[in-house]
Amino acid sequence: MSEPLKLFIYGPARSGTSISQNAARKVLGLPGRGEGHVFTIYQRLIHQYFKYTKGFTEKRGALARELSARAFKTRMIEEIRELYARAYKSDSFVDKTPGAEPMLATPLVLETFPDARFIVIKRTGIEVVQSFQIKFGATFDDACKSWTACMNATTKVMEWVPQALVIDQHELTNSPAEVGKRIGEHVGRPEKAEEIANFFVNNRTEKSSSHDWSKRLTLADTTWSDEEKEHFRVTCGRAMRSFDYPM
Repeated sequence: MSEPLKLFIYGPARSGTSISQNAARKVLGLPGRGEGHVFTIYQRLIHQYFKYTKGFTEKRGALARELSARAFKTRMIEEIRELYARAYKSDSFVDKTPGAEPMLATPLVLETFPDARFIVIKRTGIEVVQSFQIKFGATFDDACKSWTACMNATTKVMEWVPQALVIDQHELTNSPAEVGKRIGEHVGRPEKAEEIANFFVNNRTEKSSSHDWSKRLTLADTTWSDEEKEHFRVTCGRAMRSFDYPM
């Protein structure tokens, strides 16, 4: 019998997190929902609790001074564990929540599930910004900022969890065999490598992008105005260079 597997999948929206989760559900048989968002909510609650109670530490006459932020966090962690146990009735599951904020909750995930494993999907900013606008009707500036925040958060996850598996969406399409092998080994299911690879071969990672997926989009391939291209360079350029993405 396979060991329990708690798999968390991160990445920018429109990066391939959904198909990666589908592969985990259909090939690895892990239960999962469309998206999680649980840790994002609890991270906010804990942060606000710590912030608010800190203001009462010097107010001797306040009952709130006796509140324990540590005890509150412990109870929240217990509640999260109970929630996942009720939702999946299993020690194994896959949790996918795209965006920067869920990635920044990784330390809380590790406190809750020390044996959790992480897959981070990344994608060049030019492709994400273009797809993000089409899918969500976001402004160009919001799309640029969202991608940059996600890539900065990806860097933090790589620092917190050196063993996290980082995959580029480009690899899902162009190197499925290698990706299947890496995922299989990462989750302790090496015998599933070929099935995972075949899943990526037979399922398109993102249907709204019609460009040649054998190459990455560059600014020259877009229909963006000169002003938008410059805005992208200013907002996303540092992260693009950090991840060796061509512009």
